[in-house]
Amino acid sequence: MKVIVREIFCMEWEIGREIELDENKSFSITIYVGPENSEISESFTLTICNIDFVRNVINQNGLFNSNWYLIIEKPNRNMIEQHIRNVVSRIKGNSWTDCVEKLRLIGQYEFEDYQAELN
Repeated sequence: MKVIVREIFCMEWEIGREIELDENKSFSITIYVGPENSEISESFTLTICNIDFVRNVINQNGLFNSNWYLIIEKPNRNMIEQHIRNVVSRIKGNSWTDCVEKLRLIGQYEFEDYQAELN
């Protein structure tokens, strides 16, 4: 089964702004993906931040949990979308459930707390 990106949503882009990052600022994007030959679509959330943000979190907490983050120094929409489409295009599985398990490594699954439902 092949997975495709249906949409990449970021509120900043919706209001016409590029993402600007600093040590206290990160942004979330939502990636809507589904099987190529289906109407099924699920969402995964990814946080965009820079290395200064990571350092700030480490200074405050002693560690940084990097699950579901994309760390980029000077983000732009095209670079982010191209990266996400490239990563998602490599995901394949025997079923949609297999694909979702792999996609969960990229972003936080909308039903992350309902893990039992995948099985």
